[in-house]
Amino acid sequence: MSDASSEDAVVIPKAIQVLIAAVFIAAAVLVTYVLITIWPSNGQIPKGSKTYKVLGTSWTLTADQTLIVLVIFAGTLGGLARCLLALTKYIGRTGLKWRYLLSYITWPALGALFGFLLYVVIKGGFIGLGGTGDRPEAYGFIAVGLLAGLFADLAATKLRQVARVFFLEKPEHDDVEPGPGGDRRQAN
Repeated sequence: MSDASSEDAVVIPKAIQVLIAAVFIAAAVLVTYVLITIWPSNGQIPKGSKTYKVLGTSWTLTADQTLIVLVIFAGTLGGLARCLLALTKYIGRTGLKWRYLLSYITWPALGALFGFLLYVVIKGGFIGLGGTGDRPEAYGFIAVGLLAGLFADLAATKLRQVARVFFLEKPEHDDVEPGPGGDRRQAN
């Protein structure tokens, strides 16, 4: 066994494990606060721009920006929830090891990223999700963000499926017919 792999398997000292857990808990509280602050009161994103007071700052967001911020923070919260679940599992059983630390740090960012990517895919019409006209239902998008954070690996799989359908399906055209050997050629 090499020195690098044996170092990776070393358990992080308990005091540092507690500190790491406290940082993720504080981050979860902060993200939850932001979500609650900009949460739409009736589930519908308000039309036009709205100003939100967040941590002593003013955020003026359009309807689309509000929904994007909600989805990104929901994805981050989902990633933090996944981190905290894993931390409690490993700290409680065998102790947190250095080799897992990077994945815990990246899960919230992956949750935000996949939440946003799925939002764009849904808004682009590649995957259906409810909503009416110019005032989309926020709960569905927020749920997608949360799930993307909790299950980033499954979100990546879904995006991969959408990409495969989009990029690999052959378009059907009225003016194209199969040629010899199955290739397509212009009809005359």
